[in-house]
Amino acid sequence: MGGGRRHVGSVETEYGRRDALVVGSIGCLSCRLLFSGPAIREIGHQTLRPQLFPDYSEASSNQTWESPFFVWPRPSLSATLPINYVRVEKIYPNPLRGYENKHSQADPASVCEHCGDRRRADPTIVGFDTRSAPGAKSRRLGLSGKSNSEELEIARKLNELTEKLLNEQEVRLKKLEQDRQKLEKQLSELRRPSPEATLRERLAYMFPYDQNRKFPAYIWQSWKYGLNDANFGPRYKEGEEQWALKNPGFVHELFNDDTSNALVHYLYMHMPEVVKAYELLPHIVLKMDFFRYLILFAKGGVYADVDTLPLQPIPNWIPENVDPSEIGMIIGIQSDPDTPDWRKFFARRLQFANWVIQAKPGHPILREIIATVTEETLKRAKEGTLDFDAESDFSIMEWTGAGVWTDVIFKYFNDYVLSGIFSKVTWKDFTKLDVPKLVSDVLVLPITCFSPGIGKMGAHDADHPLAFVKHYSEHLFRQ
Repeated sequence: MGGGRRHVGSVETEYGRRDALVVGSIGCLSCRLLFSGPAIREIGHQTLRPQLFPDYSEASSNQTWESPFFVWPRPSLSATLPINYVRVEKIYPNPLRGYENKHSQADPASVCEHCGDRRRADPTIVGFDTRSAPGAKSRRLGLSGKSNSEELEIARKLNELTEKLLNEQEVRLKKLEQDRQKLEKQLSELRRPSPEATLRERLAYMFPYDQNRKFPAYIWQSWKYGLNDANFGPRYKEGEEQWALKNPGFVHELFNDDTSNALVHYLYMHMPEVVKAYELLPHIVLKMDFFRYLILFAKGGVYADVDTLPLQPIPNWIPENVDPSEIGMIIGIQSDPDTPDWRKFFARRLQFANWVIQAKPGHPILREIIATVTEETLKRAKEGTLDFDAESDFSIMEWTGAGVWTDVIFKYFNDYVLSGIFSKVTWKDFTKLDVPKLVSDVLVLPITCFSPGIGKMGAHDADHPLAFVKHYSEHLFRQ
């Protein structure tokens, strides 16, 4: 039987009555692959499977047929291939040895390279021309002794069966994915660092850092009162609502004292000294500071104090000319006082804010601040100096706040192994900063970004293009 297209009848399709065409003639009787027929590509139904021609590349031939065809799957594929409308793209290479012309007869002694069988078969695939075919004679399909209506009924049932099997397969795949995620979670919970390792080594082991990953779409906030508590002020509620509204698609969580405590115990169950330090902190504001570092280190995302109001969506924080894969943390300048008496108000000449931080999980700066606060707290507990002056900004800044936070950031910048920076980095590299600056993998934002409208230290108003978050500076620790 020669190759090429051949009319064998007509059939009613969704395009109307169309000619039935043989689109190939030489095949293997064993594996039922069409050797001289076309390569096919789906255009209408997503469930067509490439297993029909598993080993042959479409790119090996430039010959094409223009018309779309209706594919009738061979019986052995009927359970996995639905009836589909596909477009003929290219002719497959002929895998029968010694068979060069697709319009000639196959050598009965030729061997199928796919299965090794020496036999040939009649056509195993036919197509229905989806274009009008004037003058076509109405003849039976020729695949069997059944009428066109019976053949269409068989095709319909095959389609229904295929759809059912595919739906069942999709359900099984979803179940497998859920089981995989559950298993990964269980393995993560069983993950234990070596007891001989240092605190920093164990932190790095439990929460490894990958700069190239995406920023997780989390927004974390904490306050000693719950959202429905009468003490949760209207200004804070507005901020909480705006963080969610301006960042659709982000997971937004607000923790109170109890839920924060439970989460710290869960995330750091294998590092008891971290949990102990958290419990020993003598004031809620210290715990709130420590909590932001702990949640960002373990989960990543954005932490924002409840006395903040977002002015722009989080994705706007990264300049268009900076690749997010180059950034592991985003921070803003809190204060840059150019006055001789700056020590009366600030712990450092230039301080980085900690009321808004964005980070990827496991960032080394977060690892260091957690280790530093833990060691300092346990040291004070051992010395009996856990007393805390809740009215002193400096007590907070030096223990868990902007002072020690700034020190740790500069320590990271000046550690060549961690940051890759050769030259010394000081506050002078950031004073009077008016555009975002990428230093190592840390994007430092000017003071306007997280402190707009303060009327000093070079900060612009809240309508400035770089004004991202408004901070009310309400001294939460005094409430």
